[in-house]
Amino acid sequence: MTGLMSPAISVVIPTYQRVAVLAHTLARLKAQAFRGFEIIVVSQTPGEPERRQLEQWHQSEIPMRIVWQPEPSASQARNRGLLEARSEIVLFLDDDVTFDETLLSAHTRGHGLPGVTGVAGQVRTSEGVTSKRSPLSRLPSVGWLFFPMNYSKPG
Repeated sequence: MTGLMSPAISVVIPTYQRVAVLAHTLARLKAQAFRGFEIIVVSQTPGEPERRQLEQWHQSEIPMRIVWQPEPSASQARNRGLLEARSEIVLFLDDDVTFDETLLSAHTRGHGLPGVTGVAGQVRTSEGVTSKRSPLSRLPSVGWLFFPMNYSKPG
């Protein structure tokens, strides 16, 4: 996650007053089998306690960049993270998501498929998947959705 080369994927995590749940998400990212990614946390929480905690993680356990945004707005935080990203592939995560150690490799692999311009995953809860699988899905067993590059087709 260091060096002069651009990362293969930029992970953007907006957060607002949720440093405790963010810690769990950052630990899961640290455990990823895939390497070559950057983490950008866009913090919208005013106050010193969260700032100190994030800076402590930044300096020790988890390599990441922290961007401070004074006004809480999920959309603005994602846009700010996108502007800060050094990779062409950007994965937006909520600060409270749970995933296994294959998330980044599966997401990156999806971008390598012919004709794919975007990749999204489904939200799974203890009750199951939150929405029906899309007909665009090429890996229905894991719920990945791939968006074709239809903007280049004549017509």
